[in-house]
Amino acid sequence: MTHAPDSNVVLITGTSSGIGFHAAIAAARAGHTVVATMRNLEGARALRDAAADAE
Repeated sequence: MTHAPDSNVVLITGTSSGIGFHAAIAAARAGHTVVATMRNLEGARALRDAAADAE
C-alpha cells in the first residue's frame, strides 16, 4: 500500500472488530491512508477485504 501525497495518515487501534474496524473502513473510504493495528489477527483478512472495497 502506498501513501497518497495529498491524504492524511491515521492510526487506528483495535481494528479486528467493532468500532475500530468500522472507523478504519470509514477513514479509508474518506481517502485517508490507514495504519491499522489489532491483537486478534483473525480479523486481518476481513479488514483488508473491506479496505480494498473502499478504494
